Amino acid sequence: MPKVERSHWLPYPQEIVYTTLTDVNILASVIKRIQKIEVIRQQENEGEVKVILDIPFHKLSESIGYVKGIPQEQLFFRTEKPFQMEFTWKLIPKEKSGSAGTEVQGSMEIDLSSFVPGFSNFLVEALLASELDADLKRLEEWMKKHA
Repeated sequence: MPKVERSHWLPYPQEIVYTTLTDVNILASVIKRIQKIEVIRQQENEGEVKVILDIPFHKLSESIGYVKGIPQEQLFFRTEKPFQMEFTWKLIPKEKSGSAGTEVQGSMEIDLSSFVPGFSNFLVEALLASELDADLKRLEEWMKKHA
């Protein structure tokens, strides 16, 4: 299963970044491939969500996935159907040029072989890298406007 990791420093504390990423209304505007997200079950820092994703070739995929958060440190999403996917955000406090902030590390693993036959892992990795970079940029832009 192809995996891609990217990171980006933001000049905001972990709490603010975590709160932003756990708000389902904001998350859909940061991660453009999320067409719709709905909380099905939530208990403390974990639960299930129903998502409609726009995956390669503009195919829409509906999935129910497991979500877990470690407040201010990490968010994790995993689904098995219609394809395997894991998405993680790690939030690490980090100073840059004398300013306190958060290093946001995103990683994504996805197996599209059953959903898009013949789609090469090389293309998947390139697509994931591009998508993850864009997600981090949109997160930064959203936070500049709202944080």
